[in-house]
Amino acid sequence: MGKNKGYKALCTMIICIAVFCAAQIALFWFAFTPIKYVISGEKCPAVITVIGDEDDKNYIEAMYDRPNGRSGYAQVLTYGRPDHNEHFDAYVLEGEKKVFRMPAWWIVTAFFGGYTALMLITVIAGVRAQRVHSAMNQLSKYGKTAKGEIITVTKKRAFCFDCNVSFRDSEGTLQNAFLRFTRTVPKEGETCTVLYHITKNGRLLCENMEL
Repeated sequence: MGKNKGYKALCTMIICIAVFCAAQIALFWFAFTPIKYVISGEKCPAVITVIGDEDDKNYIEAMYDRPNGRSGYAQVLTYGRPDHNEHFDAYVLEGEKKVFRMPAWWIVTAFFGGYTALMLITVIAGVRAQRVHSAMNQLSKYGKTAKGEIITVTKKRAFCFDCNVSFRDSEGTLQNAFLRFTRTVPKEGETCTVLYHITKNGRLLCENMEL
């Protein structure tokens, strides 16, 4: 019943928080090197000279020409695999033995597009789970029981029914609520036990008490 739904909502909140934190770490990992090299480094022309060697197939090396006339060879930090003899703008940091190559625009677009979509899904799921968890907490603390009558039944899938239930609260006011049944097969006209709570702002919180 409500306790199970509240537990699931709490688990969803924890997962959303974990995903959110992991996404921030991934964003930091992806953006730290580009920001450091682009802001503090020196931009200069370069060309890819080596792609892979006997020890490391992912090793990439380039020759670069600095504005002061000095040339050099350095390992390339990059996202994606460049072509041999490809010309690009390298960012060089003083004292570093590596240069940075900006990733292709589609890699940046794909990363930040996926990051944005993940954040939207995580925030929406987290907010919804928080609302459900809060509602279940209020029901467990302040909830009252009432006998309700099932008005309509809509089958969503096997052993999952959405029902319109009518009941009277402790003050005799007729209330209507849509409740989900997952343990029993409800029928129109049958009675059921409803756990409900009316908040200070008049919002009706309720849950069916299936046996």
